[in-house]
Amino acid sequence: MVFGPSAEQRELRDAVARLCARFDDEYWLKKDEEGGFPHEFHQAMAEAGWLGIAMPEAYGGSGLGICRICHDLCTDCHRRAIGPDVLER
Repeated sequence: MVFGPSAEQRELRDAVARLCARFDDEYWLKKDEEGGFPHEFHQAMAEAGWLGIAMPEAYGGSGLGICRICHDLCTDCHRRAIGPDVLER
């Protein structure tokens, strides 16, 4: 039995990772040092549609729901922390 992420989960993870890669450690260090809201990051997330990921489709979101998103993210984090082979046994 395989407990890894589905193709859809991998696609979502990879799309968010590509967007986040545009905001490197220097960007976040500067935000930490200067303070303030990360407007550029927020705008990029909004333009890509990620801010509405948990909103119902009727209101313009993707309708995935907070529990689904948290599960997907936690599963991926655990896989990265302990290695994929452990969860696939």
